[in-house]
Amino acid sequence: MRSLLVEAEAGADRHLVLAGKHTRHRLVVTPPAARDGYIVPADHSMSVRLAALSALHEHPRSRQAIAARAALTPSPYLRHRLVLLLAILDRLDPASGEPATVRQIARDLTFPGRDYDRAIEWKSSSDRRQTQRLVAEARRMTTTGYRDLLSGSTRLASRTERCDGSDEGRD
Repeated sequence: MRSLLVEAEAGADRHLVLAGKHTRHRLVVTPPAARDGYIVPADHSMSVRLAALSALHEHPRSRQAIAARAALTPSPYLRHRLVLLLAILDRLDPASGEPATVRQIARDLTFPGRDYDRAIEWKSSSDRRQTQRLVAEARRMTTTGYRDLLSGSTRLASRTERCDGSDEGRD
């Protein structure tokens, strides 16, 4: 059974948020047209939208609903990566005290158990560059990456950027 969480009017459209046991659906109800139906844009997210539409109509325990939920759930790898990026952002947050350096993030989160005692080992390490890429990706997610996440894109970052000029002297 689905329950109505939010209902709002915007012009002639009604916006609804329905909650089921495992999912939420956002619907826009437009004024009656010649035929009933759905408008699903034919873009790169079409398969995700169709899976959400299928989940809306199927019984929660049906095979189709279970398959639709699986299509809307991130893979174990993607889930792990998102958790790692959120942990990196937590460590970089100045509100939680002194922000961590790239070296501390590598030692605590991305490569736990590895020790970078000597500066030359750290500077020439591929772990350093990998951690810098993860820091850049985490920062990018705060500005635009959530759109990829909401659209169902498995592509979290399409390009490599420098994490931040101010971090280079702190690692």
